[in-house]
Amino acid sequence: MVRLLALLLALPALQDDPPSFGKDQRLVAAYYYSAPDTRHAAEFLEMGKAGVEIALVPAPADLQLLDTLTAALDGLEKDNKPHPRLGIFLQPGPTFDLTPIDAFYARLPRRHWALVDGHPVAWLAPAPAGVSIDRDRAIPAIVGLARPPFLVAELSWKEVPADRTYAWGATRGYAVDLPALTVGPGAAQREEGKVYERAWYKATRLEQKLIVIESWNGATDGVSETPERKRKYLDLTRRCIRDFKVNEKVVLPKNKWSSATQVAYTSVYTPHEQGLKPVTLEDGLYDEVRLRGFEALSTKENKKGSVRRLGFDVDDSFCYFDKRSFDVAVEFLDLGEGSFSLEYDSADRTVPPEQRVVKSAGSVRYTGSGAWRTETFHLPDAAFGNGQPGGSDFRFSIDQRGISIRSVMVLRK
Repeated sequence: MVRLLALLLALPALQDDPPSFGKDQRLVAAYYYSAPDTRHAAEFLEMGKAGVEIALVPAPADLQLLDTLTAALDGLEKDNKPHPRLGIFLQPGPTFDLTPIDAFYARLPRRHWALVDGHPVAWLAPAPAGVSIDRDRAIPAIVGLARPPFLVAELSWKEVPADRTYAWGATRGYAVDLPALTVGPGAAQREEGKVYERAWYKATRLEQKLIVIESWNGATDGVSETPERKRKYLDLTRRCIRDFKVNEKVVLPKNKWSSATQVAYTSVYTPHEQGLKPVTLEDGLYDEVRLRGFEALSTKENKKGSVRRLGFDVDDSFCYFDKRSFDVAVEFLDLGEGSFSLEYDSADRTVPPEQRVVKSAGSVRYTGSGAWRTETFHLPDAAFGNGQPGGSDFRFSIDQRGISIRSVMVLRK
């Protein structure tokens, strides 16, 4: 009876809520940061024009910031200008505490709430190391709002039931199977925006429902207009959001290796990297050495285990997150005993996501001939979406010994 009375008392206030987004609707959110010189109305207007529905605001230490943001949104609303609604972005401390959600939404006028299925949006950053979950402190946030928040939690919050999950920097590995995906150009605006464009490409191919831009207006990692980056990332963002909303299949720009039938790494010719380059990994260190009269790549000892790996990154203009069939021919020094295997980033949906990016293409045994020998691996369903550690597309693995490679060639089938 008490619970029913509380619900009835809450209903008149709930009727004042803004229209709610649907959980199956294609939505774009963006982390939004405030600095003393931030022109909030101008930024919100650009977000609205770009198609960003939700601005995720870090839980403010001073709630007066919400009054400033409200004024900017009210001005745009008065002039009938597009703008986002606001949700809270939580970066919890050593204990799990949702009570800041109460303070945030109590201060923010309901007309500017970001709602999904009628629930105010709360976005959890990755959990701090050793975090403990105090459920008693979490309950007041739910009771105070008269309904639970629409919670989007990073994968590290394993014990927290969430409406959506995501992984920080979810453009690599098994994170592609999550219901939310993060995209961003990176702190160094990596590869002049190509990394960012490829992230959107993957998101549209996966037909995601919820995408968050990792920073709208960060000084070094944002996409908004600045004197340094001008409108480059802003215009790119607007185009990518438009394609995402209409489910347009994005086509990556043509580049050097787009029409090539093969890419290779070879120590015999210069340049060594011809659309394929080795990648330094924590368990995949290597040296450039000279063996049997030829230069080669040779794996170094792995101090964290007995397995040594040698990873390679296929140029994204040759293949990127697109199911294809390839042959990989490797020329190696056939010296000693044992065997090595090839593991690749595949598009095989019949295996779990964490296994998909390291699918085996088989192994090759050494015969001890002492000669340079070539063997070929067949990859019938490669994705080459930079899904392995370090952004590798495939890697050679060997246990209890090293491997020396003179050339690797990837051929379209």
